[in-house]
Amino acid sequence: MFIRNYQTADLDAVVGLFQRAVHGVDPQIYTRAEQAQWSPKQPDLAKWAQRLSSQEVFLAIANLQEIVGFISLEPDGHIDYTYVDPEFQRQGIAKSLYCFVEALAIERAYPRLYVEASKLARPFFEQHGFRLLSSNTHPRGDQVLINYSLEKFLSV
Repeated sequence: MFIRNYQTADLDAVVGLFQRAVHGVDPQIYTRAEQAQWSPKQPDLAKWAQRLSSQEVFLAIANLQEIVGFISLEPDGHIDYTYVDPEFQRQGIAKSLYCFVEALAIERAYPRLYVEASKLARPFFEQHGFRLLSSNTHPRGDQVLINYSLEKFLSV
């Protein structure tokens, strides 16, 4: 596995990975209805393209060309996305992506990293030194999604 920068030609693969990751979540954690609101079957590719181009996105690549995970970093230290393809979870990919971004943030002298993590991602970030700031609710259609704001101060 190696990590490279996102390119606009990666859009469909990244959105597809996101959809597989969201719809692969155990329905006891996020129900199927919540998953459908979080990741509609017909994604707005123009919105995705704009959002991905507005931040740095790093891709985990396996088998020389297969995108198996991605993470994003904004200039203020915000991690917007951290997703791994369900077929490649529990193989250290999220950890590798996170460590890459943390090292980059330290190199750039960012004072902190912060994230809004899903119920599934919260323990991952807490294991990497993030502390809980708040629980958040996000009404979407007829569902209310829950996530968590966490932050980690960096030693620069």
